[in-house]
Amino acid sequence: MRFLSVWIVFIAIGVVLLLSGCDSKSMMNEREHSETQPYLDDSKIPHNTQWERDDWEPEDWIASKGSAKRVVDGLYAGNIITKQYEDGNDTPILEVGQGFMDLSAQDKRRVVMFVDHAFQVTSTAPDGMFYIYHQKSDEPLGLYTKQGLQLQ
Repeated sequence: MRFLSVWIVFIAIGVVLLLSGCDSKSMMNEREHSETQPYLDDSKIPHNTQWERDDWEPEDWIASKGSAKRVVDGLYAGNIITKQYEDGNDTPILEVGQGFMDLSAQDKRRVVMFVDHAFQVTSTAPDGMFYIYHQKSDEPLGLYTKQGLQLQ
């Protein structure tokens, strides 16, 4: 009699699994794989140390193009930089285009570092910083100081 009750339990479990459409293989795959990935770039490296070992210098671009003017002309031609001006409070503004928005975070940082190097903005501006504005929206994207680029 015990033997029969054990078989009835196994048959009942099998019928439940069969009717629910679940088998052990599909249940195992669901546990091993997830379709959601909320962030494509995992932020496992803290932002303040992300470019710690980057040995790039603005002089690298100058050396490759021959002059700082050629580099700036290339940034304008690529719609990376669209305008440079000062607002009513004499605060420098760097207006950037869609080319800037399409750059990686590291290249955005390099562009503003180059602009600061070429025009000495952080050493001559009253507050030692400049704002970065997006051309189409005319909204501030962030600012650049001697400590680095800060994007919103």
